[in-house]
Amino acid sequence: MKRLLLVFVACATVAFADSYRFVAVTKSANSPYWNIVKSGVEKAQAELKAKGTNVTVEWIAPESEADYATQVRMVEDAAKSKPQGIILAPSDARALSAPVAAATKAGVPVVVIDSALTASGQISFIATDNYNGGVLAAYRMAALLKGKGTVALFRSYKGSGATQGREQGFVDTLQHFPGLHLVKQNFYAGGTYAGAEKNAADMLAACGKSLDGIFACNDIANHGALNALRKAGEAGGKVKLVGFDASAETIAALRSGDEQGTMVQNPARMGYLAVMSLIAKAHNEAVSAVVDTGCTPVTPQNINTPAVAELIAH
Repeated sequence: MKRLLLVFVACATVAFADSYRFVAVTKSANSPYWNIVKSGVEKAQAELKAKGTNVTVEWIAPESEADYATQVRMVEDAAKSKPQGIILAPSDARALSAPVAAATKAGVPVVVIDSALTASGQISFIATDNYNGGVLAAYRMAALLKGKGTVALFRSYKGSGATQGREQGFVDTLQHFPGLHLVKQNFYAGGTYAGAEKNAADMLAACGKSLDGIFACNDIANHGALNALRKAGEAGGKVKLVGFDASAETIAALRSGDEQGTMVQNPARMGYLAVMSLIAKAHNEAVSAVVDTGCTPVTPQNINTPAVAELIAH
């Protein structure tokens, strides 16, 4: 009986360790958005440490959000290092599906945040309902233009699962407003801030003076559109700008009147829940397959309300 008891205790100690190593692979190393995700991860780490569980998180990312090939290699290398889990924000919905499946097969659980994959394999997907975010952006644009005008969609880059959902939600919803006309040409911000500003300037040149509004579908696109409008003398509401996310630059633009709305996610909650989901998995507890972390329209009219102030504080 004593021998059996000792074996049971040893197995329990292995299954429920008090120290874990996770690897977080985000889309880029340069976006303030991922720093907000990191703040949520750090909150989870602090709470777990107070309960006696130490979690170390190693952060890696490509320089550009569009560099999915580098991200594929990073996920493959992370899985080979045998962490207790991987947190992944995939740059490309299709390209990252295979390495996630391989990591899972090798016994490394993966939590996917922010952007969906084309194939399942992760233990949980934690993100905004991005399609709904695009719907909300379209309604905001329609209200700003009173249902009439010409609108450009400033996309992210091809293959981005999160922004493709927003783009589709925006396009579908505009169909409910026959007086709003979407510019047919596709405009892409790309994966870097510098590139987005140049691409936004090219978009303004292509659209000419007929443009009444722009929906910029992520923080990088928003940065490019905002600064291109300022340089062209079209900021301040001459061309309405509706963006996505809540960088310090975007919030300042809302306060100054250079931006008229942004759809705000809760990236800190994504990071927090990703850690907690991996810990739950390690303890053989149930993990939600899909978690919607919410999306809130923020405008100059509601930016100072307590709920919004708490959401954008970072």
